[in-house]
Amino acid sequence: MGNDRVPKVLDIVAILFKNVYMSRPISSESAFRAIAHPTRRRVLDLLRQSDRSAGELVEQGRITKPNLSVHLRVLREAGLVAYRRRGVSLNYRLNSAALASVVNWIRNFRHHGRD
Repeated sequence: MGNDRVPKVLDIVAILFKNVYMSRPISSESAFRAIAHPTRRRVLDLLRQSDRSAGELVEQGRITKPNLSVHLRVLREAGLVAYRRRGVSLNYRLNSAALASVVNWIRNFRHHGRD
């Protein structure tokens, strides 16, 4: 009986975590968290040049498909990338407007030390 409960409890925890995690609003904090990782910055650099399929990002970003999937999810949740389905593949594009909070924060330091 004890072993039968473990998967059910884990399933419930996973569902609760997903609902709490996925339902949080997009914030500037999520944008900062998204750009904190060098792989995600590399993906953003590639998308800055042009829209790309997930396969192209794997190839050009030198990353495995499972790792790319994790990083793209973080970028999507932060609102930094969007995608469009083209047949069986997904084409990703940069949403540079979502970086506005980061850019505005950095601008606060632009003139620091020039006094």
